[in-house]
Amino acid sequence: MENLSGERGEIMGKYVKLLILSILICAVAAGSVSAQEKVAVLNLQAYDDQGNLMDPVAVGKADLVSISRIVALGVTSRLVQYGQFEVLDEITLYEKVLAADIDLAQLSPYEQADLLLRQYQIDQVITGSIAMLQNTVVIGVQRFMLVDGETSLVGSAMVDAAKATDTPAQIDNLLNYLYPADIQVVERPIDQVFLSPNQIRLNLGASHQIVAYALDNLGRPIADPDYLYVSSDEAKVIVNEKGVLTGLQPGTATITVRGISGTTRSGPPATMTVTVVPPTLGFRIGTLLTQREGIEGRPISLGLRLTPSLEQS
Repeated sequence: MENLSGERGEIMGKYVKLLILSILICAVAAGSVSAQEKVAVLNLQAYDDQGNLMDPVAVGKADLVSISRIVALGVTSRLVQYGQFEVLDEITLYEKVLAADIDLAQLSPYEQADLLLRQYQIDQVITGSIAMLQNTVVIGVQRFMLVDGETSLVGSAMVDAAKATDTPAQIDNLLNYLYPADIQVVERPIDQVFLSPNQIRLNLGASHQIVAYALDNLGRPIADPDYLYVSSDEAKVIVNEKGVLTGLQPGTATITVRGISGTTRSGPPATMTVTVVPPTLGFRIGTLLTQREGIEGRPISLGLRLTPSLEQS
């Protein structure tokens, strides 16, 4: 009995260990799925009258200090709205990861990025600089990441504003250039929609998937756009919400495809001409090749055939 109890205890112990191991594996997997890239957004530095890059406070120009904070705040806000990153501003950085004796303002933009990427496991660092050219404000921002173990510049953008009060309106432009086209931190309006091809011939009862492309006003593709499809004559051609055409009746119909943007107005729609081709009616005449029992000779046979038209590319 003692041996039996001991064996049961060992078996239970193994099950408990397996259960704990499974829970740990699930926890690690869940953590890896939910983990987001950390993006640090730093206040911009400024050039003084001698061309030295430094903390805007040290330059002594109130407008430069305000622009530095406003640009960093605007970029941070847009990244938070995008929702795909864990965003850290300078205040959050000091509270969470930076030691009290580190002053980022005393480092160059590259040194700032290198420090945060290497020592504090930040995934991306956005920093930059501002300068005054007479009455024009010039703003440049850079995005740094570790590439093959080296701090590398992976994105850069520059805009100008006629005056300091125009700076907030340029933040979206900065972000549109700072990230590649497939990362739309700021939703870009759809300027043009193209269809390929823009006219087709469709057999009666056949279906076809519309292929549409959406571009912004700079000719860049819009990632994952939505489209609205409308048929000019649903008795002949219908189209569903996914852009699949079906020919119902011989004739021609025009399909209008409009790009849909969530927060901005989209450009003009694209159109496609669809011609539904009726089936062909044919006759067949011939004789039997072999004789059949009870039938003398090879009688002539006459037949009627209904076949679909060949789809033309």
